[in-house]
Amino acid sequence: MPRLAPGILRAQWLANGRDIVIAYAAPKDGDKEGMTVAVMPWGARKPLKTFRVPGVKDMGETFMVPLCIAGERLFLRADSKVLVRLDLRTGRPHES
Repeated sequence: MPRLAPGILRAQWLANGRDIVIAYAAPKDGDKEGMTVAVMPWGARKPLKTFRVPGVKDMGETFMVPLCIAGERLFLRADSKVLVRLDLRTGRPHES
């Protein structure tokens, strides 16, 4: 049986009141600096969407404050000089 590792997560409602965004840190395929983001529908028959955002460092700080969501975009600080914008509909990340 595989050994489960503890993880940290942060969840909050989207402004539409029908979907929940869940961001969590969980190593995947040797990527210890990646984050997974899930969009979970509440009370509707829609698929659960999961997206992987690679290269997010210092995730502890990310989970200490509410997620930065504007419309259907999630903004994450990847490191001290890189901001990642994740489109929650398509899963496409854009770096700034």
